[in-house]
Amino acid sequence: MISPSIDLIDYETQEEGIEAAKQFLLGHGFTIIQYSDRYFDFMLDNRFGHFSVDHYGAFSLSSVYKPSRAHGTGCQVDDHIWDVSLDAFKGALNSTVHCNGSGPAFYRDLDDRVANHWAKNKPSFQVIYPPTPQSNSDRLGFDNGSQ
Repeated sequence: MISPSIDLIDYETQEEGIEAAKQFLLGHGFTIIQYSDRYFDFMLDNRFGHFSVDHYGAFSLSSVYKPSRAHGTGCQVDDHIWDVSLDAFKGALNSTVHCNGSGPAFYRDLDDRVANHWAKNKPSFQVIYPPTPQSNSDRLGFDNGSQ
């Protein structure tokens, strides 16, 4: 089975590409932690990844973990990419591909990530949750008591 993907080359600006990547992830059940207009963290099943614009104007995926002298704050998983599959996003979650010795410490959950985030007090910081499935009664505009 081929993993769904998004081709970010189809967007005219980086901002449009970043927004499209966020919507793609939200549509597949990810939570977004937005704290800059050029990058954001994403979470699925209490594992974290990072999406950003790279030095060449393309995009990059990295893992995210608690800061340490030995491991930094994450490791780059994919660089200078345009066509990004859902599997690639999932592969960045808590990736330790470049870690040596004892592994890094991971955030337990979203609350732990937000509480320890360096940008949590910035006005641009926000957590965006994926849409929740609605019942047929919600879509029809009335409650038939089935909820």
